[in-house]
Amino acid sequence: MGVSGFDKYVLTEHAKQRISERLGIAVKEMYAWTYRLLAEATPIEESNNGDGVRYQARNIILVLNEAEKKVLTVYPESKYGADADLKANLADPALISYLQKPLRAYLKETQRDFSQELAGYLSDLNLANMNYQNTAAPEDLGIMVNTLQKLEGRITAYYQTVANVQKLQMNG
Repeated sequence: MGVSGFDKYVLTEHAKQRISERLGIAVKEMYAWTYRLLAEATPIEESNNGDGVRYQARNIILVLNEAEKKVLTVYPESKYGADADLKANLADPALISYLQKPLRAYLKETQRDFSQELAGYLSDLNLANMNYQNTAAPEDLGIMVNTLQKLEGRITAYYQTVANVQKLQMNG
């Protein structure tokens, strides 16, 4: 479906900060990344109180001011509807402390798996690029585009996983 006139939207400073913090997207890539999401986003909730309209693309929620064509904020789907992070609701310091080691181990395992997947995607992309340079066949270009789309989806999922683990970790 997509957001009508998605390429006219601007990111508020708050949205830029949240995209960087929550999803790890670099400033120079924020608009391209946001426009790709807006192009495929579907509305999930309208606001009667002026808080903006919520759209979802993949596993990302975007809150928009449609009248002013502004992206107000962005966050991973898992946070949608949550009033507080889980760690804010955990009152037992011993439980919080106990959870930190498994969280670090899970994050390390996730990083290792992602690194291996990334190497595979890059190898596939390199091979498709060499084939395209030799043949200039549209199929090879299509393989490159498909690989990049898969890679983008995997990167988004990885950033969401990291954000979820960070929400549960206690610093200090």
